[in-house]
Amino acid sequence: MGRLSYAATAADTMRASLQKIFDLHTKGHLVDPLPKELEFSLLPFRSCLDFRLDELRAQREFVGDIYIDIIDDGELNARAFTVEDDEFVGINAGFAVVLPIFYLSVLSHPTACPEIGNAEAERSTGGIEKELLFLSGRARDLPLRINWKQLNQPRDETRMHYAAYLIKLAFDFLLSHEIGHIVRCHITHLAQAHFRIASASAVKMLIEFEHDLSVKECAVRRVLEADADSLAARVQIGAHEHNRPD
Repeated sequence: MGRLSYAATAADTMRASLQKIFDLHTKGHLVDPLPKELEFSLLPFRSCLDFRLDELRAQREFVGDIYIDIIDDGELNARAFTVEDDEFVGINAGFAVVLPIFYLSVLSHPTACPEIGNAEAERSTGGIEKELLFLSGRARDLPLRINWKQLNQPRDETRMHYAAYLIKLAFDFLLSHEIGHIVRCHITHLAQAHFRIASASAVKMLIEFEHDLSVKECAVRRVLEADADSLAARVQIGAHEHNRPD
């Protein structure tokens, strides 16, 4: 029991240390407590992330000691970065907020995926609020500026479940994609090739959608993005085969 207790304490200390580094180079990890509306939206993603991390860490040769967390940032997207020998993946909370709204809204339209469930039961004609795609600032402040009541969602139960399935699939894909940037050494490759990465002393961060890149660097980045996508797809196909859809 003594050894187990010591191991647990050491792991907690290490996590706390990595969390401080993570917070220093992001807008900070998502904390508790959060405003009610935001916590309701993010709760499934907290659970999903915990479940996926338990699965991934059971395969340590894949994720190693990568620190993974949700960033208190209302913007979309995610990031992968290294600080000396430590590796990090952060998913913006804004992604976990907008993703459900997007898929639920799409499946609430009768013309979207008409082969899924009873599309004729849908009546939505509204679109997605454009401001959701341009959120900024701390995620914990988002409910103050968004009318969460104007959320379209499918009336048909099958389409509702399908939307939930697509939401989880997209979240899993993004997580595996960012991990792919780490385990496939994309950041190291860009640094060694003297391509542009956000770098301050020991910090190296892969910034997507940068401007004014050379033709050669754009081509290399497309290859790296496709490589991360390929890894994420293989992870999802493997999980599908392992868990069996039935």
